[in-house]
Amino acid sequence: MVNTQKQLEEAYLKNVYQKLIDKKNELRESMDTAKIEGNQSLKEMAGELRLNFDSYLDNLDTFSMIEMKNREIDQMNIKQKNAENQLAKIERLLKSPYFGKVVVDFLDNEPKESFYIGTANFTDDADENLVYDWRSPIAELFYNNMIGPSSYTVRQNKIDTVIKERRQFLLERDRLVKFFDTSVAIQDDVLLEVLGQDETNEMKAITATIQSEQNTIIRDVKSQNILVNGVAGSGKTSAIMQRIAYLLYLYRDTMTSDDLLILSPNHRFIDYISNVLPSLGERNPLNLTIIQLVSQLSAEEIEGEEAYFKRITGENVSEQTERLHSKKFIDNLKQSDPLFLDHPNFIRGLTKNGKTVLSKKTIEKIYEKVPAHPKLIDRLQATKKALMSEWKNHLLKQAKSPAVQNQVLSLTEDRQLELFGKLISDDSEQSIVAYARKLLLLFVKLSETKLS
Repeated sequence: MVNTQKQLEEAYLKNVYQKLIDKKNELRESMDTAKIEGNQSLKEMAGELRLNFDSYLDNLDTFSMIEMKNREIDQMNIKQKNAENQLAKIERLLKSPYFGKVVVDFLDNEPKESFYIGTANFTDDADENLVYDWRSPIAELFYNNMIGPSSYTVRQNKIDTVIKERRQFLLERDRLVKFFDTSVAIQDDVLLEVLGQDETNEMKAITATIQSEQNTIIRDVKSQNILVNGVAGSGKTSAIMQRIAYLLYLYRDTMTSDDLLILSPNHRFIDYISNVLPSLGERNPLNLTIIQLVSQLSAEEIEGEEAYFKRITGENVSEQTERLHSKKFIDNLKQSDPLFLDHPNFIRGLTKNGKTVLSKKTIEKIYEKVPAHPKLIDRLQATKKALMSEWKNHLLKQAKSPAVQNQVLSLTEDRQLELFGKLISDDSEQSIVAYARKLLLLFVKLSETKLS
């Protein structure tokens, strides 16, 4: 029976692997052909393009032709980029086409179906799904549930099923190294190797607990914030990186890696996780240390980690450092509001490009009008709100100025769509003033963001 199962699995693997090879060759041939045709098209475009700026109408015709050619080039680049991404996915699958399989009964009097789960989806030329992405809805059955009655959700519709079998594989390209059946999905290569040798229920029970908790973290879409706590080596980093990949897949129409930020404790950790998301088919988001982030947000020079630890671990800690660490200093700091108030630069004017936007005197007047608070920080926050209101009123008064109206009229169609969500169809003075106010309000919001 085991040998028969192994032969069946080896046959399926050989079939999938060969189709991956065929797809890889097809993509490479297509990309080479597209590159040759693209270069030829560019030469033809260059020959067809005639620049004529003799009159206003000629200018429009020339710009229209240039825009049309640019769109053709963009389409070629998009097509080539998609092929490159597809090839990268195939190359990734060739290393290990899939790692799991779930056999499902859909309770419809039809034969049970097998679904193979891998790091990416793969469909053959006949549109048959040979491998399902681990983040796809059907993969929920592989990860979330024990053997027996279960369900998964597709487009908010719940589908009841019965899980008949869950199988996991260790593959090396087209070679089946090992496979075994398990009640839950194991997501750790080391654990897979151990379980392949140790079939004890104790080991499986322990692993089931760990994997269930990890999968809850990965697929949670209800919690706004998640705090993951665990000892070293418990899978925190692995779960979080897989969670990022899962969310990027789930919200792929509205979110990309550019919308994410990973804060890491140090540069070594950044290097440590740098290949995780690419191996799952996603681009790395921006990854910064806390020091790097604060350095970008603050005008002050921030001491680096290496310099900091060298300073605080030195044999001769300075008298100044000892004083800064003392309780007396902390107590004095809590009573330091008068020291700030007496400082000559406590309030400074607001300038932009060397020009005074709000003078020191104006800000002082606003500060004096704000009711006194027990804490200085509260009064400063209230002053900031008053300043933003003053700044907003100042900007909106500019809506009727010719300079701002000319700026609105000079916006390209793309910028109009980006800023207003539609094109300016009415160029009457009243309409342009309204659009100018919208433009200035956007600037106000940007100012508020920078000052927050």
